[in-house]
Amino acid sequence: MKNTLITLDTDRDSNEGTQGILKALFNEDIVIAPLSEMALQSASINRSISIIDITSYNNEIKFQIQDQIGLHSIFLDEGNYTQKNFLNLFNDVQVKMNRELTLLGSKETGSQVVVRLVKDEKVAIELGYKTKISVNNNTNPELSYNNISTVSTDGGYVKNQSGTKTGLLKDNYLFCKTEFIKGCGFIRCQVKNFDNGTTATPAGFILGLVENNAANQDKLNKQTIAETDFTYAIRSNSNNLSTSNYEIKSPGTAAYVDSGLAPISVVSAGGTDNDMLEIQISGGKLRIVRHTPTGTNEAYSEDYDFGTADGYKKYIAVIGIYGDSTTTRLRRVEICTDPFDDRGQVDFPAQTEELGFVPDGTTNQNSGNTAYNVIFETLELANYFGYHNLNQNPDLKKTNVGSFTANNLFSKNIGTNTYLVELLNIPLESYHTAAASKGTNNETGGGRKSILSSIPISERIINNSGQIQYEPNTLFYVSLNNKFPINLRNIKARIVSNDFSPIVTEGISEISILIREP
Repeated sequence: MKNTLITLDTDRDSNEGTQGILKALFNEDIVIAPLSEMALQSASINRSISIIDITSYNNEIKFQIQDQIGLHSIFLDEGNYTQKNFLNLFNDVQVKMNRELTLLGSKETGSQVVVRLVKDEKVAIELGYKTKISVNNNTNPELSYNNISTVSTDGGYVKNQSGTKTGLLKDNYLFCKTEFIKGCGFIRCQVKNFDNGTTATPAGFILGLVENNAANQDKLNKQTIAETDFTYAIRSNSNNLSTSNYEIKSPGTAAYVDSGLAPISVVSAGGTDNDMLEIQISGGKLRIVRHTPTGTNEAYSEDYDFGTADGYKKYIAVIGIYGDSTTTRLRRVEICTDPFDDRGQVDFPAQTEELGFVPDGTTNQNSGNTAYNVIFETLELANYFGYHNLNQNPDLKKTNVGSFTANNLFSKNIGTNTYLVELLNIPLESYHTAAASKGTNNETGGGRKSILSSIPISERIINNSGQIQYEPNTLFYVSLNNKFPINLRNIKARIVSNDFSPIVTEGISEISILIREP
Protein backbone atom coordinates (compact mmCIF):
# COMPACT_ATOMS: atom_id res chain seq x y z
CA MET A 1 0.00 0.00 0.00
CA LYS A 2 1.36 3.39 -1.01
CA ASN A 3 0.54 6.69 0.71
CA THR A 4 1.28 10.09 -0.83
CA LEU A 5 1.17 13.37 1.15
CA ILE A 6 0.34 16.54 -0.78
CA THR A 7 0.10 20.07 0.66
CA LEU A 8 -2.06 22.79 -0.90
CA ASP A 9 -1.87 26.46 0.04
CA THR A 10 -3.36 29.80 -0.89
CA ASP A 11 -1.78 32.41 -3.10
CA ARG A 12 -2.15 35.58 -1.06
CA ASP A 13 -1.22 37.71 -4.09
CA SER A 14 -4.27 36.64 -6.08
CA ASN A 15 -8.01 37.10 -5.62
CA GLU A 16 -8.42 33.36 -5.17
CA GLY A 17 -6.06 33.52 -2.24
CA THR A 18 -8.56 35.60 -0.27
CA GLN A 19 -11.51 33.36 -1.19
CA GLY A 20 -10.36 30.21 0.54
CA ILE A 21 -9.09 28.57 -2.69
CA LEU A 22 -5.97 26.40 -2.30
CA LYS A 23 -3.72 24.92 -5.00
CA ALA A 24 -0.80 22.56 -5.50
CA LEU A 25 1.10 22.77 -8.81
CA PHE A 26 3.56 20.07 -9.98
CA ASN A 27 6.39 20.08 -12.54
CA GLU A 28 5.60 16.50 -13.48
CA ASP A 29 2.55 14.31 -13.51
CA ILE A 30 1.34 12.74 -10.31
CA VAL A 31 -0.36 9.44 -11.07
CA ILE A 32 -3.23 8.33 -8.88
CA ALA A 33 -3.70 4.59 -9.16
CA PRO A 34 -7.14 3.05 -9.81
CA LEU A 35 -9.50 2.74 -6.81
CA SER A 36 -7.44 5.10 -4.67
CA GLU A 37 -8.74 6.95 -1.61
CA MET A 38 -8.11 10.42 -0.16
CA ALA A 39 -8.27 11.88 3.35
CA LEU A 40 -7.68 15.24 4.98
CA GLN A 41 -4.69 14.99 7.30
CA SER A 42 -4.64 18.59 8.58
CA ALA A 43 -5.89 22.09 7.88
CA SER A 44 -4.57 25.49 8.85
CA ILE A 45 -7.03 28.22 7.85
CA ASN A 46 -6.37 31.90 8.39
CA ARG A 47 -9.98 33.05 8.41
CA SER A 48 -10.64 36.77 7.98
CA ILE A 49 -13.09 37.96 10.59
CA SER A 50 -15.71 40.05 8.83
CA ILE A 51 -15.95 43.61 10.07
CA ILE A 52 -17.34 46.78 8.63
CA ASP A 53 -16.43 50.38 9.30
CA ILE A 54 -19.50 52.58 9.02
CA THR A 55 -18.45 56.06 7.91
CA SER A 56 -20.12 59.03 6.28
CA TYR A 57 -19.33 57.39 2.93
CA ASN A 58 -21.34 54.18 3.47
CA ASN A 59 -23.84 54.89 6.25
CA GLU A 60 -27.03 55.54 4.24
CA ILE A 61 -29.90 53.13 3.63
CA LYS A 62 -33.06 54.12 1.80
CA PHE A 63 -36.35 52.28 2.22
CA GLN A 64 -39.92 52.59 1.07
CA ILE A 65 -43.24 51.29 2.36
CA GLN A 66 -45.68 53.38 0.36
CA ASP A 67 -45.37 54.70 -3.20
CA GLN A 68 -47.12 57.97 -2.43
CA ILE A 69 -44.79 58.75 0.47
CA GLY A 70 -41.65 57.64 -1.37
CA LEU A 71 -38.20 56.78 -0.10
CA HIS A 72 -37.03 57.45 3.44
CA SER A 73 -33.31 57.82 4.21
CA ILE A 74 -31.62 56.72 7.41
CA PHE A 75 -27.99 57.29 8.39
CA LEU A 76 -26.34 54.69 10.57
CA ASP A 77 -24.18 55.46 13.57
CA GLU A 78 -20.54 55.58 12.52
CA GLY A 79 -18.24 53.00 14.05
CA ASN A 80 -16.60 49.61 13.72
CA TYR A 81 -18.92 46.58 13.81
CA THR A 82 -17.62 43.07 14.39
CA GLN A 83 -18.91 39.72 15.61
CA LYS A 84 -19.06 41.21 19.11
CA ASN A 85 -21.43 44.13 18.45
CA PHE A 86 -23.25 43.43 15.18
CA LEU A 87 -26.59 43.36 17.06
CA ASN A 88 -26.09 47.07 17.77
CA LEU A 89 -25.96 47.66 14.02
CA PHE A 90 -29.14 45.63 13.49
CA ASN A 91 -30.84 47.68 16.19
CA ASP A 92 -29.62 50.94 14.69
CA VAL A 93 -31.18 50.07 11.32
CA GLN A 94 -34.42 48.88 12.90
CA VAL A 95 -34.93 51.83 15.23
CA LYS A 96 -34.10 54.46 12.63
CA MET A 97 -36.43 52.92 10.05
CA ASN A 98 -39.28 52.83 12.55
CA ARG A 99 -38.64 56.45 13.49
CA GLU A 100 -39.26 57.50 9.89
CA LEU A 101 -42.81 56.08 9.76
CA THR A 102 -45.66 58.57 10.21
CA LEU A 103 -49.43 58.55 10.51
CA LEU A 104 -49.58 60.64 7.33
CA GLY A 105 -48.92 57.45 5.37
CA SER A 106 -51.98 55.27 4.92
CA LYS A 107 -49.81 52.15 4.68
CA GLU A 108 -47.17 53.37 7.13
CA THR A 109 -49.91 53.58 9.77
CA GLY A 110 -49.89 50.10 11.26
CA SER A 111 -46.41 49.33 9.89
CA GLN A 112 -43.33 48.17 11.77
CA VAL A 113 -39.79 47.25 10.72
CA VAL A 114 -37.70 44.45 12.18
CA VAL A 115 -34.10 43.50 11.30
CA ARG A 116 -33.18 40.03 12.44
CA LEU A 117 -31.59 36.70 11.64
CA VAL A 118 -34.20 34.27 10.37
CA LYS A 119 -34.12 30.52 10.82
CA ASP A 120 -31.75 29.88 7.89
CA GLU A 121 -29.18 32.25 9.48
CA LYS A 122 -29.69 35.01 6.94
CA VAL A 123 -30.45 38.64 7.63
CA ALA A 124 -34.03 39.65 6.92
CA ILE A 125 -35.25 43.25 6.77
CA GLU A 126 -38.99 42.88 7.21
CA LEU A 127 -41.49 45.69 6.82
CA GLY A 128 -44.68 44.34 8.36
CA TYR A 129 -48.19 45.74 8.29
CA LYS A 130 -51.39 45.01 10.14
CA THR A 131 -54.84 46.57 9.99
CA LYS A 132 -55.87 48.20 13.25
CA ILE A 133 -58.22 46.42 15.63
CA SER A 134 -61.68 48.01 15.69
CA VAL A 135 -63.54 47.22 18.91
CA ASN A 136 -66.84 48.99 18.32
CA ASN A 137 -69.25 46.42 17.01
CA ASN A 138 -67.76 42.96 17.34
CA THR A 139 -65.98 40.69 19.77
CA ASN A 140 -62.39 40.40 18.60
CA PRO A 141 -60.31 37.33 19.61
CA GLU A 142 -57.24 39.52 20.06
CA LEU A 143 -58.96 41.22 23.01
CA SER A 144 -59.75 40.04 26.51
CA TYR A 145 -62.95 41.52 27.94
CA ASN A 146 -63.66 42.00 31.65
CA ASN A 147 -67.20 43.32 32.11
CA ILE A 148 -66.93 45.31 28.88
CA SER A 149 -69.27 44.67 25.98
CA THR A 150 -69.83 45.93 22.45
CA VAL A 151 -73.12 47.07 20.96
CA SER A 152 -73.78 46.92 17.22
CA THR A 153 -76.80 49.25 17.16
CA ASP A 154 -76.72 53.05 17.10
CA GLY A 155 -73.54 53.06 15.05
CA GLY A 156 -71.75 50.65 17.39
CA TYR A 157 -70.14 51.45 20.72
CA VAL A 158 -68.38 50.02 23.77
CA LYS A 159 -69.90 50.12 27.25
CA ASN A 160 -69.82 48.80 30.77
CA GLN A 161 -71.31 45.30 30.50
CA SER A 162 -73.01 44.60 33.80
CA GLY A 163 -74.05 48.10 34.70
CA THR A 164 -71.92 48.07 37.83
CA LYS A 165 -70.04 51.26 38.54
CA THR A 166 -67.47 50.83 41.26
CA GLY A 167 -65.15 53.45 39.83
CA LEU A 168 -62.30 50.91 39.87
CA LEU A 169 -60.39 50.05 36.71
CA LYS A 170 -60.08 46.36 37.68
CA ASP A 171 -63.85 45.87 37.46
CA ASN A 172 -64.48 47.08 33.89
CA TYR A 173 -61.72 46.96 31.28
CA LEU A 174 -60.47 45.26 28.15
CA PHE A 175 -56.91 44.65 27.01
CA CYS A 176 -55.23 43.54 23.82
CA LYS A 177 -53.45 40.17 23.95
CA THR A 178 -51.28 41.21 21.00
CA GLU A 179 -48.55 43.71 21.85
CA PHE A 180 -48.92 47.36 20.94
CA ILE A 181 -47.19 48.39 17.73
CA LYS A 182 -43.48 49.26 17.85
CA GLY A 183 -43.38 51.22 14.59
CA CYS A 184 -46.17 53.65 13.74
CA GLY A 185 -49.70 53.51 15.11
CA PHE A 186 -52.03 54.42 17.94
CA ILE A 187 -54.55 53.49 20.58
CA ARG A 188 -57.56 55.77 20.40
CA CYS A 189 -61.18 56.14 21.35
CA GLN A 190 -63.87 58.68 20.57
CA VAL A 191 -66.41 59.73 23.15
CA LYS A 192 -69.89 58.70 22.04
CA ASN A 193 -71.47 59.91 25.26
CA PHE A 194 -69.98 61.17 28.50
CA ASP A 195 -72.52 63.01 30.62
CA ASN A 196 -72.15 63.17 34.38
CA GLY A 197 -72.50 66.12 36.74
CA THR A 198 -72.15 64.36 40.10
CA THR A 199 -68.77 63.63 41.67
CA ALA A 200 -70.23 60.82 43.76
CA THR A 201 -71.34 58.89 40.65
CA PRO A 202 -68.50 56.91 39.02
CA ALA A 203 -68.23 57.81 35.35
CA GLY A 204 -65.74 58.27 32.56
CA PHE A 205 -62.99 56.19 30.97
CA ILE A 206 -59.25 55.63 30.58
CA LEU A 207 -57.00 54.39 27.79
CA GLY A 208 -53.29 53.71 27.92
CA LEU A 209 -50.30 51.41 27.73
CA VAL A 210 -48.91 49.12 30.43
CA GLU A 211 -45.49 47.51 30.13
CA ASN A 212 -45.73 43.91 28.96
CA ASN A 213 -44.08 42.07 31.82
CA ALA A 214 -44.99 39.13 34.02
CA ALA A 215 -46.34 41.29 36.84
CA ASN A 216 -48.74 43.26 34.64
CA GLN A 217 -49.83 40.16 32.74
CA ASP A 218 -50.78 38.61 36.07
CA LYS A 219 -52.72 41.71 37.10
CA LEU A 220 -54.60 41.85 33.81
CA ASN A 221 -55.54 38.18 33.95
CA LYS A 222 -56.53 38.26 37.63
CA GLN A 223 -58.46 41.56 37.50
CA THR A 224 -56.10 43.45 39.82
CA ILE A 225 -54.84 46.04 37.32
CA ALA A 226 -54.80 49.64 38.56
CA GLU A 227 -54.29 53.09 37.11
CA THR A 228 -50.81 53.31 38.64
CA ASP A 229 -49.69 50.38 36.46
CA PHE A 230 -49.94 52.46 33.28
CA THR A 231 -46.78 53.88 31.74
CA TYR A 232 -48.72 56.19 29.41
CA ALA A 233 -52.39 57.04 29.83
CA ILE A 234 -55.09 59.64 29.27
CA ARG A 235 -58.36 59.55 31.15
CA SER A 236 -61.41 61.55 32.01
CA ASN A 237 -61.01 63.52 35.20
CA SER A 238 -60.82 61.44 38.39
CA ASN A 239 -63.57 63.63 39.90
CA ASN A 240 -66.02 61.87 37.50
CA LEU A 241 -67.31 65.14 36.03
CA SER A 242 -67.71 65.28 32.26
CA THR A 243 -66.81 68.98 32.22
CA SER A 244 -63.46 68.71 34.02
CA ASN A 245 -60.09 68.56 32.28
CA TYR A 246 -58.64 65.30 31.01
CA GLU A 247 -55.73 63.87 33.02
CA ILE A 248 -52.58 62.14 31.75
CA LYS A 249 -49.80 59.90 33.04
CA SER A 250 -46.27 59.64 31.64
CA PRO A 251 -43.19 57.52 32.51
CA GLY A 252 -41.68 57.91 35.94
CA THR A 253 -44.77 59.40 37.58
CA ALA A 254 -47.28 57.65 39.81
CA ALA A 255 -49.80 60.50 39.86
CA TYR A 256 -52.05 61.69 37.05
CA VAL A 257 -51.70 65.35 36.16
CA ASP A 258 -53.98 67.89 34.55
CA SER A 259 -53.60 67.79 30.75
CA GLY A 260 -54.76 71.37 30.37
CA LEU A 261 -57.38 70.12 27.91
CA ALA A 262 -61.06 70.48 28.75
CA PRO A 263 -63.71 68.30 27.04
CA ILE A 264 -65.10 70.18 24.05
CA SER A 265 -67.79 67.89 22.70
CA VAL A 266 -68.71 64.72 24.58
CA VAL A 267 -72.51 64.51 24.52
CA SER A 268 -73.47 65.29 20.91
CA ALA A 269 -75.94 62.93 19.28
CA GLY A 270 -74.17 60.12 17.41
CA GLY A 271 -70.78 61.26 18.60
CA THR A 272 -69.15 61.41 15.16
CA ASP A 273 -67.71 64.88 15.88
CA ASN A 274 -67.01 64.34 19.57
CA ASP A 275 -63.61 64.44 21.26
CA MET A 276 -61.18 61.71 20.23
CA LEU A 277 -58.37 60.83 22.64
CA GLU A 278 -55.24 59.13 21.35
CA ILE A 279 -51.77 57.87 22.28
CA GLN A 280 -49.75 57.69 19.09
CA ILE A 281 -46.27 56.78 17.85
CA SER A 282 -45.42 58.71 14.70
CA GLY A 283 -42.16 60.06 13.31
CA GLY A 284 -40.23 58.69 16.28
CA LYS A 285 -42.31 60.57 18.84
CA LEU A 286 -44.92 59.36 21.32
CA ARG A 287 -47.70 61.90 21.78
CA ILE A 288 -50.84 62.03 23.88
CA VAL A 289 -53.40 64.15 22.05
CA ARG A 290 -57.04 65.18 21.84
CA HIS A 291 -58.52 65.40 18.34
CA THR A 292 -61.58 67.41 17.31
CA PRO A 293 -62.92 68.22 13.83
CA THR A 294 -61.17 71.59 13.99
CA GLY A 295 -57.70 70.42 15.02
CA THR A 296 -55.47 68.50 17.41
CA ASN A 297 -54.26 69.53 20.86
CA GLU A 298 -51.19 67.96 22.41
CA ALA A 299 -51.07 67.07 26.10
CA TYR A 300 -47.73 65.26 26.12
CA SER A 301 -44.85 64.50 23.75
CA GLU A 302 -41.48 62.72 23.96
CA ASP A 303 -38.84 61.24 21.70
CA TYR A 304 -39.99 57.65 21.91
CA ASP A 305 -37.51 55.17 23.33
CA PHE A 306 -37.77 52.11 21.08
CA GLY A 307 -35.30 50.21 23.28
CA THR A 308 -31.99 48.55 22.48
CA ALA A 309 -30.72 45.23 21.19
CA ASP A 310 -30.79 44.03 24.81
CA GLY A 311 -34.52 44.68 25.14
CA TYR A 312 -37.14 46.40 23.01
CA LYS A 313 -39.99 48.33 24.60
CA LYS A 314 -43.14 46.20 24.81
CA TYR A 315 -46.55 47.47 25.84
CA ILE A 316 -50.11 46.19 26.14
CA ALA A 317 -53.06 48.43 25.27
CA VAL A 318 -55.75 48.74 27.97
CA ILE A 319 -59.10 50.58 28.00
CA GLY A 320 -61.31 50.96 31.06
CA ILE A 321 -64.83 52.34 31.55
CA TYR A 322 -65.83 53.64 34.99
CA GLY A 323 -69.47 54.52 34.45
CA ASP A 324 -72.54 52.63 33.31
CA SER A 325 -73.95 53.05 29.82
CA THR A 326 -76.19 55.97 30.86
CA THR A 327 -73.12 58.14 31.52
CA THR A 328 -70.29 56.63 29.47
CA ARG A 329 -70.15 55.17 25.97
CA LEU A 330 -67.13 55.00 23.64
CA ARG A 331 -66.95 54.65 19.87
CA ARG A 332 -64.07 54.26 17.39
CA VAL A 333 -62.07 52.25 19.90
CA GLU A 334 -59.06 51.32 17.73
CA ILE A 335 -55.67 49.78 18.44
CA CYS A 336 -52.64 49.24 16.18
CA THR A 337 -50.80 46.07 17.13
CA ASP A 338 -47.43 44.48 16.43
CA PRO A 339 -47.63 42.65 13.06
CA PHE A 340 -44.82 40.32 14.19
CA ASP A 341 -46.45 39.23 17.44
CA ASP A 342 -47.39 35.61 16.71
CA ARG A 343 -50.29 35.77 19.12
CA GLY A 344 -52.13 38.09 16.73
CA GLN A 345 -55.16 36.80 14.80
CA VAL A 346 -53.89 37.88 11.39
CA ASP A 347 -56.83 36.25 9.59
CA PHE A 348 -59.49 38.21 11.49
CA PRO A 349 -61.59 40.21 9.00
CA ALA A 350 -60.67 43.85 8.67
CA GLN A 351 -63.20 46.42 9.80
CA THR A 352 -64.62 49.15 7.62
CA GLU A 353 -63.53 52.66 8.54
CA GLU A 354 -65.83 54.16 11.16
CA LEU A 355 -67.90 57.21 10.32
CA GLY A 356 -66.55 60.53 11.51
CA PHE A 357 -63.73 62.98 10.92
CA VAL A 358 -60.15 62.05 10.01
CA PRO A 359 -57.92 63.37 12.82
CA ASP A 360 -55.47 66.10 11.95
CA GLY A 361 -52.00 64.76 11.08
CA THR A 362 -53.30 61.29 10.24
CA THR A 363 -54.96 59.45 7.38
CA ASN A 364 -57.16 56.38 7.08
CA GLN A 365 -55.32 53.10 6.72
CA ASN A 366 -54.97 51.43 3.31
CA SER A 367 -54.09 47.73 3.27
CA GLY A 368 -53.54 47.57 -0.49
CA ASN A 369 -50.32 46.32 -2.09
CA THR A 370 -47.47 48.82 -2.35
CA ALA A 371 -43.93 48.85 -3.73
CA TYR A 372 -41.76 48.07 -0.72
CA ASN A 373 -38.04 48.55 -1.16
CA VAL A 374 -34.66 48.69 0.58
CA ILE A 375 -31.68 50.33 -1.14
CA PHE A 376 -28.13 50.26 0.24
CA GLU A 377 -25.77 53.13 -0.51
CA THR A 378 -22.75 50.90 -1.11
CA LEU A 379 -22.09 47.28 -2.03
CA GLU A 380 -19.81 47.03 0.97
CA LEU A 381 -22.77 47.64 3.28
CA ALA A 382 -25.10 45.41 1.26
CA ASN A 383 -22.55 42.59 1.19
CA TYR A 384 -21.93 42.82 4.91
CA PHE A 385 -25.59 42.06 5.55
CA GLY A 386 -25.42 39.29 2.94
CA TYR A 387 -27.17 41.00 0.00
CA HIS A 388 -25.75 40.78 -3.50
CA ASN A 389 -27.37 43.94 -4.87
CA LEU A 390 -27.92 47.52 -3.79
CA ASN A 391 -31.59 47.69 -4.80
CA GLN A 392 -33.77 44.92 -3.37
CA ASN A 393 -36.85 45.68 -5.50
CA PRO A 394 -35.63 47.30 -8.73
CA ASP A 395 -38.85 46.40 -10.59
CA LEU A 396 -40.97 48.00 -7.83
CA LYS A 397 -43.13 44.90 -7.54
CA LYS A 398 -46.11 45.56 -5.27
CA THR A 399 -46.85 43.30 -2.32
CA ASN A 400 -48.92 43.42 0.87
CA VAL A 401 -45.87 43.39 3.14
CA GLY A 402 -42.16 43.82 2.48
CA SER A 403 -39.67 41.11 3.33
CA PHE A 404 -36.12 41.18 2.02
CA THR A 405 -33.97 38.21 2.99
CA ALA A 406 -30.24 38.28 2.26
CA ASN A 407 -28.64 35.99 -0.31
CA ASN A 408 -25.78 34.77 1.90
CA LEU A 409 -25.64 33.43 5.43
CA PHE A 410 -24.84 36.12 7.95
CA SER A 411 -23.53 33.53 10.40
CA LYS A 412 -20.26 33.31 8.46
CA ASN A 413 -19.61 36.91 9.59
CA ILE A 414 -19.71 35.86 13.23
CA GLY A 415 -18.47 32.28 13.05
CA THR A 416 -19.71 28.99 11.69
CA ASN A 417 -19.85 25.59 13.30
CA THR A 418 -18.70 23.73 10.20
CA TYR A 419 -16.38 24.38 7.29
CA LEU A 420 -16.17 22.10 4.27
CA VAL A 421 -13.12 21.13 2.23
CA GLU A 422 -14.23 20.72 -1.40
CA LEU A 423 -11.96 19.41 -4.16
CA LEU A 424 -12.54 21.30 -7.40
CA ASN A 425 -10.86 19.07 -9.98
CA ILE A 426 -11.01 15.58 -8.47
CA PRO A 427 -14.37 13.78 -8.27
CA LEU A 428 -15.07 12.05 -4.94
CA GLU A 429 -17.83 9.74 -3.81
CA SER A 430 -19.49 12.20 -1.41
CA TYR A 431 -22.83 13.98 -1.10
CA HIS A 432 -24.22 16.96 0.76
CA THR A 433 -27.78 18.18 1.37
CA ALA A 434 -26.81 21.83 0.83
CA ALA A 435 -25.94 20.88 -2.76
CA ALA A 436 -29.58 20.01 -3.42
CA SER A 437 -31.87 21.78 -5.83
CA LYS A 438 -35.61 21.99 -5.35
CA GLY A 439 -37.78 19.68 -7.42
CA THR A 440 -41.04 20.33 -9.19
CA ASN A 441 -42.98 19.88 -5.94
CA ASN A 442 -40.55 22.03 -3.95
CA GLU A 443 -39.00 18.95 -2.39
CA THR A 444 -35.30 18.78 -1.60
CA GLY A 445 -32.74 16.02 -1.60
CA GLY A 446 -29.00 15.43 -1.43
CA GLY A 447 -26.65 16.40 -4.24
CA ARG A 448 -23.21 15.13 -5.22
CA LYS A 449 -20.26 17.27 -4.19
CA SER A 450 -16.57 16.41 -3.95
CA ILE A 451 -16.37 16.92 -0.19
CA LEU A 452 -13.11 15.63 1.20
CA SER A 453 -13.89 16.47 4.82
CA SER A 454 -15.82 18.69 7.17
CA ILE A 455 -14.10 20.79 9.81
CA PRO A 456 -16.48 20.88 12.82
CA ILE A 457 -14.85 23.78 14.59
CA SER A 458 -16.14 27.21 15.55
CA GLU A 459 -13.61 29.98 15.25
CA ARG A 460 -15.19 31.63 18.28
CA ILE A 461 -14.11 28.73 20.46
CA ILE A 462 -10.47 28.86 19.36
CA ASN A 463 -9.61 32.55 19.45
CA ASN A 464 -10.60 35.93 18.15
CA SER A 465 -8.08 36.01 15.32
CA GLY A 466 -9.89 33.62 12.98
CA GLN A 467 -7.03 31.12 12.87
CA ILE A 468 -8.16 27.51 12.72
CA GLN A 469 -5.92 24.51 13.29
CA TYR A 470 -7.55 21.15 12.62
CA GLU A 471 -6.27 17.58 12.65
CA PRO A 472 -8.81 14.74 12.73
CA ASN A 473 -8.29 12.14 15.43
CA THR A 474 -8.92 9.39 12.88
CA LEU A 475 -8.31 9.73 9.17
CA PHE A 476 -11.44 9.12 7.12
CA TYR A 477 -10.71 8.11 3.54
CA VAL A 478 -13.12 8.92 0.70
CA SER A 479 -13.11 6.76 -2.43
CA LEU A 480 -12.30 8.17 -5.84
CA ASN A 481 -13.80 5.09 -7.53
CA ASN A 482 -11.48 5.69 -10.48
CA LYS A 483 -11.30 2.65 -12.75
CA PHE A 484 -8.23 4.02 -14.52
CA PRO A 485 -5.15 5.95 -13.41
CA ILE A 486 -5.50 9.73 -13.05
CA ASN A 487 -2.63 11.96 -14.19
CA LEU A 488 -2.50 15.31 -12.39
CA ARG A 489 -0.34 18.42 -12.78
CA ASN A 490 -2.34 20.35 -10.17
CA ILE A 491 -4.87 19.88 -7.37
CA LYS A 492 -7.33 22.60 -6.49
CA ALA A 493 -9.59 22.82 -3.44
CA ARG A 494 -11.55 25.43 -1.54
CA ILE A 495 -12.75 25.99 2.01
CA VAL A 496 -16.42 26.99 2.21
CA SER A 497 -19.05 27.47 4.90
CA ASN A 498 -21.67 24.81 5.44
CA ASP A 499 -24.01 26.28 2.80
CA PHE A 500 -21.21 26.34 0.20
CA SER A 501 -20.94 30.12 0.32
CA PRO A 502 -17.32 31.34 0.13
CA ILE A 503 -15.40 32.54 3.14
CA VAL A 504 -12.78 35.27 3.22
CA THR A 505 -9.22 34.30 4.11
CA GLU A 506 -6.07 36.32 4.58
CA GLY A 507 -2.37 35.50 4.60
CA ILE A 508 -1.43 31.85 4.05
CA SER A 509 -3.82 28.95 4.57
CA GLU A 510 -2.96 25.35 3.80
CA ILE A 511 -4.31 21.83 3.90
CA SER A 512 -2.51 18.49 3.71
CA ILE A 513 -4.18 15.51 2.06
CA LEU A 514 -3.19 11.86 1.93
CA ILE A 515 -3.70 9.71 -1.15
CA ARG A 516 -3.84 6.00 -0.36
CA GLU A 517 -3.50 3.44 -3.13
CA PRO A 518 -5.14 0.02 -2.78
